[in-house]
Amino acid sequence: MLKSLKSIFIVEEESPKKPTPQSASPAKSSPKTTEKVQQPATAPKPTTASDGKVTPKFTDILLGAMEKVNLDGFDYLEYKKSLQSLLKMNAGMDEATAFKSAYAMAQTMGASPTLLVNTAEHYMQALKTEEEKFRLALANQQESKVGNKQKEKQQLQAGIKDKQERILHHKRN
Repeated sequence: MLKSLKSIFIVEEESPKKPTPQSASPAKSSPKTTEKVQQPATAPKPTTASDGKVTPKFTDILLGAMEKVNLDGFDYLEYKKSLQSLLKMNAGMDEATAFKSAYAMAQTMGASPTLLVNTAEHYMQALKTEEEKFRLALANQQESKVGNKQKEKQQLQAGIKDKQERILHHKRN
C-alpha cells in the first residue's frame, strides 16, 4: 500500500510542469469538482529539498501519515491512482479524457464529487498536521544547534573578556 501511495506523489512531484485539467480543458460534467480535486495533488511541497528534488525521508514520512488516516473504500487516493494508471497506460490519451475516464470509474465505485473533494481535504489535513510537526521539530533543532552555539559563543566571549581583564590587572601589579 505504501508503494502505491508513494507512486501517486512521486509522479506528481516529478512532473509539475504538466498542465492541470483546469488549463487543458475542463470536464463538462463537473468542472468545479475537477479543479478542487486536483489542487491537493500539488500541495505536498515539504517533500522537496532545498535543491528542489524529492527526498525519500520526507516522502516516507508524509506517505506514512497518509496511510495512517487512509479511509476505507474508494476515495481521492484511489481516484488519483486510477488517473495516473490511465495516463501511463494510454500515452495517446489526452489529460482531459483521462480525467473523465477516471471520474467515470470513480462513479461506478460509488464516488461522488463531494466524496472526492471531502476525502482530498481529509488527506490535506493529515499533510498539514505533518507540516506542523515538521515545523516544531525544525524549531527544536534550531534551538538545540544554533541556540546552544550562541550560548557557547557568549560564554567564550565572557571568558575571553575575563582573561583579558586578568592580564591587564596582572600587568598593572
